[in-house]
Amino acid sequence: MRIKNWILYSGIGCLLLGSLILYFFDGEYLNSRQDINGAFLPILLFGIIIAPVFEEIAFRGYFSKIKKLQILSLVILLLYVIIFFNIINLSLFLLFLLLLIINKGKENNFIFIVSIIFFGVMHYKISDFTSLLAFNSIFFQIGFGAILLWIVINFNLKRAILLHSLINLTLFTFEYFYIINETDFSQKRIENKEIYVEWKKEFNFLPKRQEITASETSFEAKNYDALELYRAIQPLDKKEKQLFAKEPFISYTINFQLKDSINANSGLGLDLDELAEQYLKFSIEHNILAPK
Repeated sequence: MRIKNWILYSGIGCLLLGSLILYFFDGEYLNSRQDINGAFLPILLFGIIIAPVFEEIAFRGYFSKIKKLQILSLVILLLYVIIFFNIINLSLFLLFLLLLIINKGKENNFIFIVSIIFFGVMHYKISDFTSLLAFNSIFFQIGFGAILLWIVINFNLKRAILLHSLINLTLFTFEYFYIINETDFSQKRIENKEIYVEWKKEFNFLPKRQEITASETSFEAKNYDALELYRAIQPLDKKEKQLFAKEPFISYTINFQLKDSINANSGLGLDLDELAEQYLKFSIEHNILAPK
């Protein structure tokens, strides 16, 4: 009987630690996991059907004791390292392989620990480790990873996949109701000496046809999320700024116009660069986009 209850207790402890960090440390910190662009339903289906299968095979398949799954696990892990390459992921993957070789494929507590940490940090970029606030979500990830590993060890991979799907479904459900209840979907308008803007938010449940018309001084867009819109009006030869969309699963209908005062003050003709910069300024001021 492969109980290994210390793995389960460690997972619960990490979930509690992540909750404590979230509760006691005020502030806002955006990590790469929150950088979500796209419609809700396709991402939901990916999160509850495709991701759990691949992630469980990759990170827990080796502990299923099924030879074909063990080989497939290592292959998919290697693909994850290539796709999400950074020095932390590479180091943990090599350490995992080294421990397997040293222990001749036999189970070892250090192998379990490395696997759990690997699953936790694989979902993040190195830049996410620059703030204590980032670690609340990392501890959650490690905690769930430990619990899922305990399920594989004591039951089977299928149950871990099912639990993984249920966890993701629960998180997406909370996200959905939070957005619906906390977002102001009313028509808004602002006007100052630089810009005139009318905009309205919609919950981006299904992919919709996007429409945009732009000139040097204005644009009108429909069904664009904030980051897509910035990229659409950004000049092609301009280096793209690193930005987060702070409102996942929200699309916009927007009419954005530059006022004549900008042209008069500059003494030069307006261009798309000025339009993009003013839109970026507006988006940051209204808590729509944020620098990474």
